[in-house]
Amino acid sequence: MNAILRTLLLAPLAVTVACQSMPDQREVESPWVEAFVAPTEITTSRMRLVPLEPSLNALDFLAAQNSLEHLQTTLQWGGWPSRDATQADNEGDLQNHWNEFENKEAYAYSVLAPAGAPCIGCVYLNPDQDDPRSLRMAYWVVESELENDLDVHVVDTVLDMIADTWPVDVVTIGHPEQNPRGIKILEQRGLARASDDPNVHVFQWKR
Repeated sequence: MNAILRTLLLAPLAVTVACQSMPDQREVESPWVEAFVAPTEITTSRMRLVPLEPSLNALDFLAAQNSLEHLQTTLQWGGWPSRDATQADNEGDLQNHWNEFENKEAYAYSVLAPAGAPCIGCVYLNPDQDDPRSLRMAYWVVESELENDLDVHVVDTVLDMIADTWPVDVVTIGHPEQNPRGIKILEQRGLARASDDPNVHVFQWKR
């Protein structure tokens, strides 16, 4: 993708997110307490992030299965997604994510196209047990959206949202060596390396 097209695709982000009303909760104790209210919709010109819950099962399952080999290679999540998985299996996973969201234990979001379908990825924000004001972020996007740099857009949108409105001081993101594209995105964002492990490249955003 040439630089001019990339600029045109990513330019609307700042305008859209800046106009979106999100309460500044940086003074709340942490994202894992009752006082914190996680957003239930994060909208840009290129996507909508909504809580990952069972009503999205069909869309989520199709997205993962259609990018199965790409996700297995770049995520290295113990065989997920599996070719043998069923929609019922997937629905159980989504129910667990929704339970965690409601209980403020973790926040998983489905990445949807602006019109609401299809599903084009997911974002997972999980607690770091070492510090209540830290979290671990993971994400994926379907293979067909890589040529549009959607993964760059997702990382920028989520990190900027956290920086502006979340009671979080550290975000940790790790990519296996099998995901050189993801590693390059975090390097270009200017995130610091947090580990010398050659197999998993760990980066951190810090306030």
